[in-house]
Amino acid sequence: SISINSLSDVSQLVSQRVGPSVVHINLLREEESLSQLEKLLLPNMPPNSLLEGQGSGFVIDQQGHILTNYHVIESSGKIEVTLSDGRRVEGRVIGVDPTTDLAVLKINASGLMATEWGDSDTVSIGTPVWAVGSPFGLQQTVTFGIISGKHRVDFRETREAQAIPAGNVYGDLMQSDVALNPGNSGGPLVDSLGQVVGVNAAILGDRFQGISFSIPCNVARRVAKQLIEKGEVARGWLGISMGELADSERYDQDGNIQPGVRVEGFPVHEPSPARDAGLQVGDILVHFEDKPIHSSSELMRLIGETEVGTPAVVGFLRNAQLSEVKIILGKREIGLPK
Repeated sequence: SISINSLSDVSQLVSQRVGPSVVHINLLREEESLSQLEKLLLPNMPPNSLLEGQGSGFVIDQQGHILTNYHVIESSGKIEVTLSDGRRVEGRVIGVDPTTDLAVLKINASGLMATEWGDSDTVSIGTPVWAVGSPFGLQQTVTFGIISGKHRVDFRETREAQAIPAGNVYGDLMQSDVALNPGNSGGPLVDSLGQVVGVNAAILGDRFQGISFSIPCNVARRVAKQLIEKGEVARGWLGISMGELADSERYDQDGNIQPGVRVEGFPVHEPSPARDAGLQVGDILVHFEDKPIHSSSELMRLIGETEVGTPAVVGFLRNAQLSEVKIILGKREIGLPK
């Protein structure tokens, strides 16, 4: 039981705790892309004429690393970062991961306040959350809502499927009713302690309709760490083509859903860890490291979250007989089968 006053107090504390760490990001046109006339008029041109895109981000350490969405800085251009105290500094890209729609920038600035990470695995549906960012360029805007759903990984059945930049299996998105609009992308989603539990990433359609999505902080934190240390995110790779089960195989006689993803093939001119371990076309994979597999997107996420070179125990059905095999995961390269 809480009062409106206590909720207001929490909102103010959250804003005071997180606000100094949130930045506004402008993507500006490069000078070489300007016409001769524009270059002559440059000092007198309105600022918006140079604006290529904008979004939000937040400081994650004292060294000046900033986490944001990849789609915020995807286009080529100069990155201008505006800090909460009004300072404007140039940002440079340290690494990007289009698969999860995340990017890490670096700025040279003193007196930075880093955010504190939470734990998205322990966040439950109904948890109050706050989003901080720059919707439509309005900096340091705070909105409030609750977590409406978790583990949103498949948007193929939604009308706005193509509008989800992070709508892929590695994103494992959290759904909320926090008001997000263009410009909020890349900002933090925080809990009542002011800890970051997600990175605001997408809405359905071109404006807020009561449904917004964020990348869980446990995914974002892992990706950011690898981008800072290695400049890329290395993901596990089985080396198979996957297929979903038909409804007649997916449900038993009592209507209960059954786990399973069918192996439909292997890469022709590339090695395959799964094939080398003994899997065959037609095998039905039912669990990965004791976790049941209910869809190809779920299996892809589990593989992608597993460190390259580590052994993974995969359970499979062949001729209705359950067996297990240990597979040493390779490194997934863009364009290869899963």
